[in-house]
Amino acid sequence: MKVLIISNMYPDDKNPSYGVFVEKFCNQLEKIGISYNLSVMNKANSRISKIKKYIFFYIDALTRILFSKYDLIYVHYASHSSIPVLLAKPFIRSKVYVNVHGSDIFPENKKQLMMQNITKCILLQSDKIIVPSEYFFKYIAKEFSVEEKKIEIYPSAGIDTNIFKMNLEVKNPQFQQILENRGNKKIFGFCGRISEGKGWDTFIHAIDYLKKSERLRGIYVLVGDGPQSDELERLIEEKNLGNTVIYFKQLLPQIELASFFSTIDYLVFPTRRKGESLGLVALESMACGTPVICSNFAAPKHYIDDGKNGIKFEVNSPSSLAEAIFRAENQALTDYYRMSDSARETASEYFEDNILPKLEKIIKQ
Repeated sequence: MKVLIISNMYPDDKNPSYGVFVEKFCNQLEKIGISYNLSVMNKANSRISKIKKYIFFYIDALTRILFSKYDLIYVHYASHSSIPVLLAKPFIRSKVYVNVHGSDIFPENKKQLMMQNITKCILLQSDKIIVPSEYFFKYIAKEFSVEEKKIEIYPSAGIDTNIFKMNLEVKNPQFQQILENRGNKKIFGFCGRISEGKGWDTFIHAIDYLKKSERLRGIYVLVGDGPQSDELERLIEEKNLGNTVIYFKQLLPQIELASFFSTIDYLVFPTRRKGESLGLVALESMACGTPVICSNFAAPKHYIDDGKNGIKFEVNSPSSLAEAIFRAENQALTDYYRMSDSARETASEYFEDNILPKLEKIIKQ
């Protein structure tokens, strides 16, 4: 079986985390004995560079589709990546599978909104649609009028248990220092891109709410970078939380991310993005035995069982998040260990070894 992978996101040496899930997906194809070719695009560093990259990407993809014989064309991201496939579709017999991920289904800006007609076209013309979660399965079936038998659930390459596991030794000096100075305090952490919809601001306002109600008892750590990082720093200063909140302005590689999860007691996952198709960061935290305090919203609300494997709060509500944090701060140690074990058990459903048979079935059917 010969497969062509098409994606407008793929990592390189300069941007190792950009589209890393596509690279992981390709590695999984190798594990199940599937050979493939790549037509992919790396991250551009300017508008002109981006235009050039897209032109070469589309020419390469279209050439491969039309002049090479593939049993399956597998597209990551239904919007931008599918344009050459739609152009070539009348002239080929290859099966077309489309893997949707988030903003291609729930547009978050005007450019993405403009691509919605292309998304609809490729979803209707594809042979299979691959979605990361039950949440996306139901939404696409209803909103795009797609037959349910055409949709398959596969959770974004799953969790790498060689990296995300319990009882990891924390070697990062910054995280070691937090642990050394923690005393009896619990540590609450946020990790992710500092951008609209991720909920970093909800977390800061929740901390401020706890401060004003004189219930500030924990250690609060944020790790991440993005277009709103300066705004985050300003908000910390504005709320006079400089001595309360620890902020590391950086994006963590996978191994350091696992170390962060082993440092904190709870991951705070306050997303308000409709396009939160799975919440892999939350699941990776759970794989390390670190429970998640998450907004009762989008995909995570379907696998977080409040009080059992994590804690839920009302989406986009700092006061509700503050109450959830306060609840966690008062959780008995035996209850915490029970929650940690339950979180790990939930995450095991997404372990790479446990989901590979599903991928093999999808690809070879």
